Amino acid sequence: MAWVMLWGNWILARLLKNSLREEPCHALSFFDQLKEQGFVHNVSTYMAIIRILCYWGMATRLDSILLGVFKSNDQHLGFKVSDLFEALIERIEAKGPESLIRAFDALVKAYVSIGNFDDRLIESGKNDRAVAVFWQFKQLGLSPNNYSYCIVIKALCRKGSLDEAADIFQEMEEAGLTPNAFTNTTYIERLCSQTRSDFGYEVLKAWREQNIPIDVFTYLVVIRGFVNESKLKEAECMLLDMDEHGVVPDAYCCRSLICGYCKIGHILKALALHNEMAAKCIKSSKPIA
Repeated sequence: MAWVMLWGNWILARLLKNSLREEPCHALSFFDQLKEQGFVHNVSTYMAIIRILCYWGMATRLDSILLGVFKSNDQHLGFKVSDLFEALIERIEAKGPESLIRAFDALVKAYVSIGNFDDRLIESGKNDRAVAVFWQFKQLGLSPNNYSYCIVIKALCRKGSLDEAADIFQEMEEAGLTPNAFTNTTYIERLCSQTRSDFGYEVLKAWREQNIPIDVFTYLVVIRGFVNESKLKEAECMLLDMDEHGVVPDAYCCRSLICGYCKIGHILKALALHNEMAAKCIKSSKPIA
């Protein structure tokens, strides 16, 4: 059965590439009908229909197909979503970004829209390629959008290239683009993981002054960073800072600091903070002991 499906995908990919390339509506209808009848498309047939849609500028249908892919799990698709990303990048590297740049943007947009941008797009070992494609776009004079900037910042952070990531933030500012809270948190979280929580906090304050999006989780990663560095006084000051700026600490922020005090044996301090948290109607998710 697997052999038959593989052979069917090969035939379909050739059909889309040759006979149906000049008939995009017919090609798309044929592609959809097969899927509805239970045919499992593989990466080759998806790439074939993506090339047709890009060639004819059918952006809405392209967005719809990619969003459908990313909403499915790998088992249902019959291939890993990262394999489609890999095939797309290989095509761009071989033929140049003009051919599939619309698909690349649609791919990143789809990841962001379903909230899986963090977990599925840049997997281990593929950070260098994502960064290389970004710079290839730049060298050809193409203007990255917000999504493309986000993906390269994520890749640079995972590589530990924080200075380069900072340069990308600066470039975004000059281009009049504003990074989202997720991208900001990714950068600050990496700073804190490298025992640079003091600098992470300074970055947070600087962005806050510029009205750049900062959410509760961004404060949490700095608090955790201070706790991991045994800078509990600084972590506690973060809670006060949040209160001064109208940001309500959640249970995770408070519990991280409470656990830090418990770890060094300051039980009374931990209990006092727990009681203060309870007075503000912030419920801890677990007992502090």
